[in-house]
Amino acid sequence: MARLGVSLKECSAPVDTETIDVLVVVDSSNPSQLGGLAALANKEGPPVILIDHHQPGLIASIAKLQLVDSSAASTTELVSSILAELALCVEPREASLALAGIVYDSRRFRIIGSHTFRASLYLQSCGASLVEVESKGDTDFSERFARIKAASRLRPARICSDIILAVTRVGSFESSVARALLELGADVAVVVGGGGEPRVSIRTSKRALENGIRADEIAVYIAGKYGGEGGGHKQAAMVHLNAGPDPSILVEELSRSLPGKLARLCVEWRGSHG
Repeated sequence: MARLGVSLKECSAPVDTETIDVLVVVDSSNPSQLGGLAALANKEGPPVILIDHHQPGLIASIAKLQLVDSSAASTTELVSSILAELALCVEPREASLALAGIVYDSRRFRIIGSHTFRASLYLQSCGASLVEVESKGDTDFSERFARIKAASRLRPARICSDIILAVTRVGSFESSVARALLELGADVAVVVGGGGEPRVSIRTSKRALENGIRADEIAVYIAGKYGGEGGGHKQAAMVHLNAGPDPSILVEELSRSLPGKLARLCVEWRGSHG
């Protein structure tokens, strides 16, 4: 956003709910992801329109209109597909930002959805610059330091002989740390962050998926065990806990309970698929 000169205007708090006629939610499956607007996502609130690529969660159950496709690599693909269907083009700068969303969520086109290339080509026809999107600056110091600290607290486990589970904790940058652990060689990365209301970021590799281990199912399991909301899609998911153990204790508990849970998923998958 800084490179493209795009600024983000956040909603001011408190929000005057009387002035909201329609709530359009993108890239979020549960109310806990909506911050101060979470209270509006209910059947008594304003009509909800949902555009999302995660497995359907609580928001999908109350949405009046929804475009939800968990096979898409990014929500940006779905929004871009709407633009293409209406033959509408955003400005080149916004098209480049949208393309950045697809490049990021698809891990530079390593995860391909049914809309990935069609949406990317349409954005390029609107003036999006892939070269501009792909130019990378140095990773922020605090993010690099968080990755190193998380690695020092790592609790690894071996599952089904060739699947590596990595559980750790960090103060922030949970998603970045989870991605880094996959690049390091983990197949399932579970990263605990936050404080009184912990967040858990989950990433799974292709090898894990091929053995029946999905990130969204792990998120639902953790949310059910500790009380909160969990969701996402098969390779990336997030859990927001209402409360729970101290992050260091939560890591210890997850490092003990997850290997058995994931091993059962793996054994069941291999048994049903020969």
